[in-house]
Amino acid sequence: MPTRLNVIVSAVNTPPEELFENLIGIVEGEDTINNAVLMAGTFMVVLPIIISFSFLQRKFMQGIERTGLTGE
Repeated sequence: MPTRLNVIVSAVNTPPEELFENLIGIVEGEDTINNAVLMAGTFMVVLPIIISFSFLQRKFMQGIERTGLTGE
């Protein structure tokens, strides 16, 4: 299983004519990204931020109002 660095180095050293064919092979190969796992991880990272913002929204808005930002 190639590491990400090896993939990048091989892409840099590959002539432009062969680069597209190699990238298709990477996408269709065994090293494809599982989108369900990626989205679940993203959700788990973003969820605490959204929950914090929902509780602290009033404080954020008061801070923006005090600085004099108008949004224009």
